Amino acid sequence: MSIGNRPQLWVFDSPVQLRDAQVRQTQRGLCPSTDPEKVWDNLLAVEILDSIGRQAAILDVGCRSGILLPWLTQTGFDDLWGVDTRLPLPPIKAAITKWQPRTLAASVRHLLKHWRRLRRASGERLPFPDGQFAAVTCMSVIEHGVNVDRFLEEAYRVLAVGGHLIISTDFWYEPLARTSRLFGAPDVVFAPAQIETILSSAARLGFEVPPSPPPDASGAVPMVKFGGQSYTFLLMLLIKGRRGQESPP
Repeated sequence: MSIGNRPQLWVFDSPVQLRDAQVRQTQRGLCPSTDPEKVWDNLLAVEILDSIGRQAAILDVGCRSGILLPWLTQTGFDDLWGVDTRLPLPPIKAAITKWQPRTLAASVRHLLKHWRRLRRASGERLPFPDGQFAAVTCMSVIEHGVNVDRFLEEAYRVLAVGGHLIISTDFWYEPLARTSRLFGAPDVVFAPAQIETILSSAARLGFEVPPSPPPDASGAVPMVKFGGQSYTFLLMLLIKGRRGQESPP
């Protein structure tokens, strides 16, 4: 059964999950990620998108330096779009710095094939018509000062009915006071209550949403250490409900 046919939520809270993801990445023949911690959620996004056709239009919001679009190009998707508030380039610089030739080649291939579909724009104001996309992805973006309600509204608008919204973000089971400001505004590590608020907002817009994450760690292992804090990633799949008129392309 496809993992992309209903709303779901996953938490990255075990080294076993990372090892399993690395094995599946290798089995699929995907290039290395320039950020090994991001293999888990980006590969899960690819696996979710396996449920839609290779000709489907997919938008990655906050795509700069991300591995997802090069991986989708390697997987055979043909209609890939990306936006970022900075120049929306794939991880070419990081692949050179870390000398990952396969990642460099995949990133250049993606850029040459899809450069006309890479736009400099905010996820809070997307430059696309209503219902254009079968899927919108947003990987490790909303924690960096994004107006999440506005982003959800825009994602809902540009998605076709039945379309997928895939969001990954920083997460931990208790509130963390984060002091970093990657893009000027305060960064956030979301706690369960905040994720529940996001899901409630999405449901009011018309998304089908998964259950909220569990309220306590229950043996979970923080998989990320940054800025003196330990936390992990969460990924959620939301599906646009039938309130609109369009169907996925």
